[in-house]
Amino acid sequence: MTIFGGVNTLLTKVNGADSRLSKILAPPKNGALMRLKPVLFALLALIPCAEAVATYAGYREQVIISRDASVGYMLQPSQSVSLASGPLETNRFGMRSPEVVFPIGQAQERLIIAGDSIVNAANVGDAAIASTLVADQLDCGIDVLNVSAGGWAPGNLLGYFSSYGYFEAETIVVVFNSEDAAAKGAFPAKWEPHSFYQPPRSGLVAFVKRELISRIYPRMFPNTSQAGSGVSDMNALLAQASQEAGRVIVLWHPTQAETLAHAHAPVAIRDAAMAVSATFVELGYAGGDYVDRMHLGAAAQPAFAAQILQVLGMCGDTQSAPQIERVGHLQTGGTTNI
Repeated sequence: MTIFGGVNTLLTKVNGADSRLSKILAPPKNGALMRLKPVLFALLALIPCAEAVATYAGYREQVIISRDASVGYMLQPSQSVSLASGPLETNRFGMRSPEVVFPIGQAQERLIIAGDSIVNAANVGDAAIASTLVADQLDCGIDVLNVSAGGWAPGNLLGYFSSYGYFEAETIVVVFNSEDAAAKGAFPAKWEPHSFYQPPRSGLVAFVKRELISRIYPRMFPNTSQAGSGVSDMNALLAQASQEAGRVIVLWHPTQAETLAHAHAPVAIRDAAMAVSATFVELGYAGGDYVDRMHLGAAAQPAFAAQILQVLGMCGDTQSAPQIERVGHLQTGGTTNI
C-alpha cells in the first residue's frame, strides 16, 4: 500500500466516525423531548391559573416596608392594605394608629405601645390588634400609638424614637422577648430577600416570596446577631424613654416553649428595667394562644390587651381582665406580685 493509499483509508474511517457521531448527537425526532412537550405546555398553562388563585387569596396585598437611615426599616407611612382579617393602615409616621395630632389636648393623654412583630401583629387587622383593643377600652381621653414592625430589635426602636421623638407621650410600654437580649438592630430588614418594598405585581411571585423563601432563607442564612448588642440598645432605649415620659413599663412576652415550661424573663431584661426604675411585668398566656412559636393570633389579642390594661390601671374595663398568673411589678430592690 502506498502512502497516499493509507491516507485515503484513514480519511474514510474518520469521515465514517464523524457520520456516526452526528447521528448519535442529533436530537431524536420522536424521543423523550417530544414526549415532554405536552407536560411543558401543561405547566405553562398552569401559571395563569396559579396567578389567579394567588391573587384571589390576597397575596398581592402585602404590608410594605420602607428603608430608613436612622431606623433601618419601618412600615411604609400612610399605606392601606386589605388583609384577610381586615384592613391594615398606617399613619404618616408608619404607626398602626390613627394620625397623631399636635399639640396634644389638655384633657388628653398619650400612650405608646412599642415592640416588634408581637405588638405589630401584621396578620391581624387593625380592629383586632391589642393596641386597638386597649384604645377601645381606655375611653377616658387617652390616645394610643402603636410603634412597631416585624423583626425589630431594641436597636431599631432606639433609632425610631431618636429620629421621631416620643410624640408627647406620658406613658411608654415596651414589649421585649428573650431574643431581644442578643438581637442586633436590623439594617435593613433581616428578611431582605422576601420583604416587600413596593406592592407586588404578581400574586404568584408574592406567594413564593412569602411562603417559600421566607421559610428557606432564614435557615440557610441564620441571623448573625452580635451577643450583647441587644442589651446595650435596650439600656439606651429605656434610659431615653425614662427621660422623655413620666412612666415606663417593660413587658416580657414569653415564647410558647417558655410558657409551657413556666420560664421567667432573662435577667438582662429585668436588669435593664430596674436600671431606670421601670415597671416590669412578665406576661402570661395559655399554650394554645400561639399561632407559632412566638406570635399570638387574632383570638389571643384580647388576652394580650387585657394584661396591658391591668398593668396600666388607668381607666376602662379592667375588671373583666383575666387573672394573670405570672405578673410581677419590678421595683428597685426586689419584685412584688400584683
